[in-house]
Amino acid sequence: MDAPKQRHGCLTLTLMVYLFVCGFVAIALTVKSDLFREKYPTITEPLLWALTTMAVLNILCLLALYYWRRWGFYGFAIINSLVFSLNLYTTRDVIEAVPSLVGIAILYGVLHIGGEKSGWAQMSATSGDR
Repeated sequence: MDAPKQRHGCLTLTLMVYLFVCGFVAIALTVKSDLFREKYPTITEPLLWALTTMAVLNILCLLALYYWRRWGFYGFAIINSLVFSLNLYTTRDVIEAVPSLVGIAILYGVLHIGGEKSGWAQMSATSGDR
């Protein structure tokens, strides 16, 4: 019988913070879209919906990581790379766009803390094994 998987506190905290932030962003983009349009005149309604959808997809990817699915990280990385591009297009400011890429790097690093007991080593590549 396989030993039960254990997530270290740093990974749990990172996942919880990212889940909170993505949820907050999705709600803020939906409820306060007029503030975003006021601050960034280049942002369009479809772009706001795309960013909101990406925030929700990020939540799904983070939940996949919580349930030990490696594809969650790949999805998170792809989505945040797209968010970086859209933020760069919208804000025209690298400083405001970079946090999405930094988030990928932080998550990658936290997933690899612990050697053989790291979150990454315990994850399954497919959805069938636990």
